[in-house]
Amino acid sequence: EVKDSEGVVVPDLAYLEISQFTNETVEDLRTELTRIRDEGYKGLVLDLRRNPGGGLDATVSVADMFLDGGTVLTQVDRDGGQTVYSANPGGEFIDIPVVILVSNGSASGSEVLAGALRDHSRAQLVGQQTFGKGSVNHIRELSNGGALYVTIARWLTPNGTLIEGVGLTPDVPIEQTPDELSQELQLGYGPQMSAAIGLLEDQIAVAAE
Repeated sequence: EVKDSEGVVVPDLAYLEISQFTNETVEDLRTELTRIRDEGYKGLVLDLRRNPGGGLDATVSVADMFLDGGTVLTQVDRDGGQTVYSANPGGEFIDIPVVILVSNGSASGSEVLAGALRDHSRAQLVGQQTFGKGSVNHIRELSNGGALYVTIARWLTPNGTLIEGVGLTPDVPIEQTPDELSQELQLGYGPQMSAAIGLLEDQIAVAAE
């Protein structure tokens, strides 16, 4: 449930947190989004603040639910070759307004999803600069028993924004100390959630005109 700055539930808005991206995440999310749609919720707060990533295929499948086709991300290898991951036309939940909450704990797949939905004008981002983990790494064992992480590719959002080492800057930046963020996550409301509510209410009002 979505709570305003005083902890009062906002009845028309739904809240979902994705903690990681797995095959189970895809089906669980589809079930919850179907319920949200069928129960008539008008907007969704999608919380990725504690999401370190997960499987790329699962991340693309989640993005596919919210997009009506188009690029989800581009993977550029060290030789300049590109692999484009795309959404299929006619996503199941393309009509529900979305705001995504992010923090410096949002990494990898969560940055891919947030970047894709924002670049396609499907979501606005609220919170803190994301972690900046957008690369494919291989481990090479060394003769001395050590190991070397080698980056073999980097990820770009649909608009060409580099994720690795940079991260995503929110549309509405709201800085919080770790303790302040922890309190908001525990209570379910705070300045980041309040900003998300305001953006969703604006989107809903525009759609109703």
